[in-house]
Formats: sequence, C-alpha cells, structure tokens
Amino acid sequence: MNAPLPREHRRAPRWRRRLALLGRRARAIAVLELLTLVAMVTMLWVADAALRHGQPQRPLSPPVVALLLIGNLVPAMGLLVLLSVFPQISLWLPNLLYGTSAVQ
Repeated sequence: MNAPLPREHRRAPRWRRRLALLGRRARAIAVLELLTLVAMVTMLWVADAALRHGQPQRPLSPPVVALLLIGNLVPAMGLLVLLSVFPQISLWLPNLLYGTSAVQ
C-alpha cells in the first residue's frame, strides 16, 4: 500500500566528483599527509621562536596564546586524522627507516 516514492536521479556536482576521484588516488593523500606534516613542523618552529624570543618578565597576551594553541592543534589533529583514515605513510615508513615491511 505505502510504496516508497521513486527517487530522482541527480548527478553530483562536478567538484564533488573530482574530489572523490582525488581521494581515491593514494599519491594525492600521501602528498596531503606530507603537507600537513610540514605545516605542523613549521607551526612548532614558529611557536618555539615566539616563546624563546619573548620577554621572560612579561607573559604572552591571550590572543597570541590562543593563536599558538590553535596553530599547533589544527595541523596535529589533521595529521592524526589523515594517518588513521589513509595509512599510506604508516605503511611505507618502516620500510624506509628499517628496511622492513609493515604489511606481512
């Protein structure tokens, strides 16, 4: 009696299809992981420079502290997400470092 209504067949937008194709390529994800790692190391270097070259008798202002916290947190969380969802680097890194394979 209550048959489901037929769904309209709609094509996904072109940008969404291209993003899905890009996500299927292992090289693109590995490059994204590498760029996230570079962003994290760069932000850690900036935070270290800001803390070392500051005036020790005067604390950092709250906006600077918030910027350093967010600047370090976002790349670190991005790297964790990428390494857990797309483990390309996790699979080839032991082979690169130790000459062994993570996949048996």
